[in-house]
Amino acid sequence: MCSDSNENGTMLGWRLALVCVYSVQLSLVSGCGSEDLVGPTVPVEGQVTFNGNAVTTGTMIFLPDVSKGNTAQYESRAPIDESGHYRLKTQGKDGAPPGAYFVGIASWKRPPEVDDPNFNGFPPPNIPLVPLKYNRPKSSGLTAEARADAPAGEYDFKLEGKLGTR
Repeated sequence: MCSDSNENGTMLGWRLALVCVYSVQLSLVSGCGSEDLVGPTVPVEGQVTFNGNAVTTGTMIFLPDVSKGNTAQYESRAPIDESGHYRLKTQGKDGAPPGAYFVGIASWKRPPEVDDPNFNGFPPPNIPLVPLKYNRPKSSGLTAEARADAPAGEYDFKLEGKLGTR
């Protein structure tokens, strides 16, 4: 009988050990206690206009400028709402890590006469709402410095130009 209880005790011990190992692995996989890969962020929000009018749709892109010491691992993005307002997030976290950024603004709309998402077998053509030069952060000419003490309006972008130009 003693040997049976030892075997049962040993089996119980192994089962407990396996449960512990699986619990640790599960917590590592599920992100329990995982580190914050974005790091500290500061609020970044503003208004986008083109030739004095609100840009009513699109995406803001803040790409870290490594040449100015910004070592952030992720770009920060935000949708532009119907009033031209945006609020950045980085990997789902509000704000952007402090530092220098190249800024891109992509804004397009579907032509009103195109209802078919597969326009003649292809994606429908889109109409740019801002000059194409603003689409790519590194070549847009737009920059920003994300910092905690930024004054109101610091992240407003007042775009000028002519549609269809670079």
